[in-house]
Amino acid sequence: MDSIVLPNEWLANSQKATREVDQGADIDDFCKVWQDLKPELEKLVGKKCWYCEAIQSRSDKDVEHFRPKKKVCNVKPDHDGYRWLAFNYTNYRYSCGYCNKRRKDSGNNNRLGGKGNYFPLIDENKRAYKPGDEVYERPKLLDPCVEADVKLLDFNDDGTPCSVTSANQIDRDRVEESIKLYHLHHSEIVEERKKLAHIL
Repeated sequence: MDSIVLPNEWLANSQKATREVDQGADIDDFCKVWQDLKPELEKLVGKKCWYCEAIQSRSDKDVEHFRPKKKVCNVKPDHDGYRWLAFNYTNYRYSCGYCNKRRKDSGNNNRLGGKGNYFPLIDENKRAYKPGDEVYERPKLLDPCVEADVKLLDFNDDGTPCSVTSANQIDRDRVEESIKLYHLHHSEIVEERKKLAHIL
């Protein structure tokens, strides 16, 4: 993310949107702010989804909010979302629809996957409810922008994802949760990995 090139006026538009939302405006009224960054996010690693690394030539391409901008699922007390990060580009990830949205895998017993508005933490007591406190969170989901997280993910010969053998129990749990919520075990992507493994 340090390499991203922000379009002219993007920061000004982001700051304006933040002020409007702080005053009660709907976040989605300013979706153009993050959509305007889609081409620049795509340039960072080509047309690959940052979560599953599948090339996105025709499918949905989303600017995903790593920390959800709206109500976070399965959190008590209720969390209205990381609204203060809705227009912060460091919270954006370039994602395919399968990793970002909740979908069923028809090729695998309709198993549900996709991040949606889920954002589990290792320690729920450290959940941020106000700006700045997110630095104390330890996300349970692997972050494709953190090199150490990327190195925790491996793949079996059959194309299914798994953790590296050297991972400790906490990191194995993080990998397992990430596989489920990023839909990394989706039957189509598993099949593509198998094909790629045979070529290599």
